[in-house]
Amino acid sequence: MKKPSFAKVAKNMATASTSKAILNQKTPAKKLARRKQHLAVVRPINENETSTNTRACVQKNIDINQVKIGIKKVAPIKKGGIIIEAVEEDDLDKLIKELQNNPIIASNYKIGKPLKRKPHFICYGVSEELTADAMKANIMHQCHIDPENSGAINIVHSYKELVFCNQEMVIIKAQLGDHDTLLISTYCPPNKDLDINLGIIRAHIHNNMQCPIVLLGDFNAKSRVWGQRNLDERGSKLLTLCQQLDLSIENQPNSPPTYSSSRGDSWIDLLISKNLDSALSLEISDHITNSDHNLLIIRHLDTLPQGQDSRKIKINSSNWISIKTRISNILWNQPNTANMTIYELNSLIEEIQKNIFSTLAKPCNTSSNNGQINKTKKSAIWWTKELGIKRSKTRALRRCFQKERDLVIRVRKKEIFKRNFAEYKKMILLTKKEKFKTFVQEITNNSLFGNFYDIINDKRKRKIIHKPIFDSTGNLTSSINDAHKAILDYHFPWTVDNNTMVLSSPQYFDLPDFTPITITEVEGVINRVKPRKATGIDDIPGEIVKELLFGNKTWFTQLLNSLLSKGTFPAIWKSARVVLIEKEGKTLDHPSHFRPICILPCWGKILDKILTERLAYHLESANILSDKQFGFRRNKSTILAIKNIMATSKKHLTCIISIDMSNAFNSVNWRLLKQKIDRLDIPSYLKVAIFSFLSERSASLHHTSKDYNEGVPQGSSLGPVLWNIFIDEILRLDFGSNVKIQAFADDLLLMIQEPATHCFTQSSKVPLRILANWINDHCLTINYDKCCFTVLSAKRFSHIPSIKID
Repeated sequence: MKKPSFAKVAKNMATASTSKAILNQKTPAKKLARRKQHLAVVRPINENETSTNTRACVQKNIDINQVKIGIKKVAPIKKGGIIIEAVEEDDLDKLIKELQNNPIIASNYKIGKPLKRKPHFICYGVSEELTADAMKANIMHQCHIDPENSGAINIVHSYKELVFCNQEMVIIKAQLGDHDTLLISTYCPPNKDLDINLGIIRAHIHNNMQCPIVLLGDFNAKSRVWGQRNLDERGSKLLTLCQQLDLSIENQPNSPPTYSSSRGDSWIDLLISKNLDSALSLEISDHITNSDHNLLIIRHLDTLPQGQDSRKIKINSSNWISIKTRISNILWNQPNTANMTIYELNSLIEEIQKNIFSTLAKPCNTSSNNGQINKTKKSAIWWTKELGIKRSKTRALRRCFQKERDLVIRVRKKEIFKRNFAEYKKMILLTKKEKFKTFVQEITNNSLFGNFYDIINDKRKRKIIHKPIFDSTGNLTSSINDAHKAILDYHFPWTVDNNTMVLSSPQYFDLPDFTPITITEVEGVINRVKPRKATGIDDIPGEIVKELLFGNKTWFTQLLNSLLSKGTFPAIWKSARVVLIEKEGKTLDHPSHFRPICILPCWGKILDKILTERLAYHLESANILSDKQFGFRRNKSTILAIKNIMATSKKHLTCIISIDMSNAFNSVNWRLLKQKIDRLDIPSYLKVAIFSFLSERSASLHHTSKDYNEGVPQGSSLGPVLWNIFIDEILRLDFGSNVKIQAFADDLLLMIQEPATHCFTQSSKVPLRILANWINDHCLTINYDKCCFTVLSAKRFSHIPSIKID
């Protein structure tokens, strides 16, 4: 009987995903019918019985030969039962009747037929008018369904759309990155005319000329373009098609063969693409498999968000002289920025960043790539020289048996290869165990909480693969982009209340109280920039920004003075690249289960740090902030905060109540923050610069970008200081003589002193009500699940107070 082709299987499974549908229809004639089994189940009423005792009881009380019943086999099952398979249906009926009529068996055992298993997939609400053909049609179009249409099934994040299917070719549409991509998989037999399949491919590419296309196929064609075989007729036809349709062949001519067998090596498996705004790479692996076709590893480099250049400036020691020379050329003819308007300053910064890419990206990357040619790939920590020798021997034995044409000798060589392959895998396991023990011992001896801690918590190169999450409406997202949008909406909100207030700074020129930035001040900030830090959406590393300063210190400092004196912060420096870190122990189906890390442009961080240091100086020198805040301040720490708590509770019975706020930093209301900053006794240029710093901010997560107008900007130096300003008022509230409050960043502590523990229940009500009202009035939210309290006492106490937040 002929097996169904891959194309037929793909067509039947195209939209069913991992679900299975059971339809009431006749089995095709060609399909092999499943053998029907005639089974009876005997289970003991007493749960302590065993299957052996059950079988012995049945054999003792029922004489199979006397009643003439055909039995095929008897097998034990769970809970002390047995299952008996009869030859025919009549034998099964006789067996069940004999078992039920026997008083000993009937009184101690349950007899019956096994129940049918539940199907993997059940579709409810199907009317009698719905036919099997209509049901299949609805499933085949599941990506374009009407939820109210009977028989329709919606599978979240399903993206497959079948375009064409026959015995030798499958064409579907799938989402790669932000685009619907046409994926073509084909096999062209060597004994069949290639023009037929090329004609089908040509027609579908013509119908999708603007669509990204990825073609994977075994064309059985030869050419020096993709292999080490001379051009043949099939290869000539395929090359003509690629030239006419502007297709790009991703295979490299010097790559290893894609197929190895007793008939030799060949390069017949091809990867072809079109209209891709991102990179495809093909790697032919020499890993041992059970197929004559070698393993093909295809990598797709996703596109970057709009406005972000895909090129990266890579730096190594071999290209520093070229970088310094080119940066000097960029800064040589830059204009005087003292008399420029805010618009002209923003345009100048954008133009310089473009010049950096056009001037530095290509030579830096070329030098970096050249430097990597001689680099050898680092082996795993468990890899040894003996494993390398064993691997080489195993691969040689595989090649030896694959190329053998004599069938008898081929079988013998294959057995030798498999035996060596099993020894090689066992050798790997034993070496891994031994080497890992040694590795753990070494790193724990060096640093108990260093590398080993990171490995256990899997904090290195973590990649989050999103599944459907609940958005703000409570519905599951239906695509990756929708999931990213829901996460950005949660962590970077946009509120109408803040939108009514314009935070952008006016077109000031030379604010009267502005103190110019000095070169020494800039050098002190830029020298603290750590090398090899992640870059923002401008992709300019901190090392390049340092060279901009040292290339022309006077001009660089003048540019920052021009920006700060006019109270403006360039918009191009206010766009953050977001990286998500999943929270431990969370189900990852809600935006709150992710912690966003914002990466800002390195150049903008210089002005950000200067602005922060000047603001912090005025706040600390004038004692504007409360001494009860221990977070984000110099000469303050957790140790001092703990000492303050212990000093408070040293002489009195003290109840400490910890108040946690949900998503606190991202929930700061800009309108309220502006009002608090307006009341501060700080220079006006700082106020105007802060308002400009807060306005027109955006965050980008892969292909999704979003503007926001709430929360202190994450990843910035100024954000924590703004939080301290926002929360300072609550630390000055009057809670009573026996109540003290202190804070460490966004964690608030109430310390209540009473002579006895039962007094805390009543005395905590008013302070907690005052605290809760202030938090609600300032658009913040208490996380009741994380709020807790404890009682500090030198003596044991028996009464536990009841603390409640109204």
